[in-house]
Amino acid sequence: MLRRRGWGGVASFLLAGCLAGHGRGYPLYANSGAPRNPDEVAQLTGYVQKVDGQDVTEHGPPFEVLPGCHIVVTPQSWGKVSDVGGIVWKTGHLTFALPMKAGRQYLVEVQAAKVGGVTAGGRVVALEKDMTGSVTQELAPITTQQEVAACRAAADPPQP
Repeated sequence: MLRRRGWGGVASFLLAGCLAGHGRGYPLYANSGAPRNPDEVAQLTGYVQKVDGQDVTEHGPPFEVLPGCHIVVTPQSWGKVSDVGGIVWKTGHLTFALPMKAGRQYLVEVQAAKVGGVTAGGRVVALEKDMTGSVTQELAPITTQQEVAACRAAADPPQP
């Protein structure tokens, strides 16, 4: 469902988006001193509310996580402001099972669709990017627990 709103209704969404992608992320792993090297962690940014059951909104994106399968949950609403007004899209909480790799960035983003110049919904996806910023994989929200098991298996393959 879409509703038009003024600037105040969606300004906080834009502020969070403006902060994403600058500098090192907030570590979501036990940090016993100096931060890990960027090639030892994965960076997560974008439309994120929870990571592995922990509400991370107070830390704001980006985040750093250790490689492995991480369960990421989105906020319920997304917003955008333009010079003619604003819009809020109630996406509901969406869950992603992301098999994250060291040295990669994971961006959970809303890809808004336009119909006749008006934003009319869209989709939420997670993009995996390599060190050059090229998209290497696109992941959709999960719908079953089997997808969580597959993520965990992909992130931690059995040892020979």
